[in-house]
Amino acid sequence: MRQARRSWPVCPVRKMYTSRLADGDEDKVEQVPKRLAKEPILEALFELRFSTGAPTAADILQSSIFPTFRERLPSLTRTPIGSMPPALIAANPELRYQARLILQGKPLAIFIGDNAIALSCRRPYLGWSKFRPIILELLECVQKAALKIEPERFSLRYMNMFEGENHFASTRFAATLGKYDLKTANTFTRTEFVEEGHTIIVELGSHSVAKSPDGPELKGMICTLDTINMSPKGFWDNPAPMIDKTHDIEKSTFFGILTEEAIKKMGPEY
Repeated sequence: MRQARRSWPVCPVRKMYTSRLADGDEDKVEQVPKRLAKEPILEALFELRFSTGAPTAADILQSSIFPTFRERLPSLTRTPIGSMPPALIAANPELRYQARLILQGKPLAIFIGDNAIALSCRRPYLGWSKFRPIILELLECVQKAALKIEPERFSLRYMNMFEGENHFASTRFAATLGKYDLKTANTFTRTEFVEEGHTIIVELGSHSVAKSPDGPELKGMICTLDTINMSPKGFWDNPAPMIDKTHDIEKSTFFGILTEEAIKKMGPEY
């Protein structure tokens, strides 16, 4: 059977959420956990996309970011894209937001491009109370760079792994194709919808395998949520509340698609 493989590198909390169960029950209001004892997160990623008009913005950003993060992220490497001519990168939409430089540590990494900056936290996830301040610290460094940066969008993406053979049992997913129950098949889904000005992309992949450089191979279902603010007007005036709202929406969506049994297995703390 073909397996879908994923590599790991690739707040104020909304207290309640409303969700509709897959079996058609009435909407019910449930409490969102503050934290989980058994964290399913493989990788958390904050990304800001922007325009600067500078063909070598990544090098300018690196000079502003590296002094602040040098001790935590001591490894600085240039990606293969980093050796390409800036004009070629700017002319290719597929390369426009790719990283040219990477600052690497454990479990954090910063990806720097001419039109994008990203902060990654791999397992073990630090938790939002620790990840959020690092995001804001990174944004302060970006603001101090000698560039005019115009935000285009920002996002929070969480990749989760639910181990086990009964892949969709953790979710409220229900679908059939003719006589076939897709919950028992080798199924990959991608759903995109809009909520509160955000584009939310939910991907579910059964029979997935996740590998990390230091940990064991994990098998089960990958659940990825990418929550995107497509129009961050006034972002630099005060980015924290906007990022908090995006995180709240992501978290409510995540727990809204899980079964109560799945949440209980992860040891929720309220």
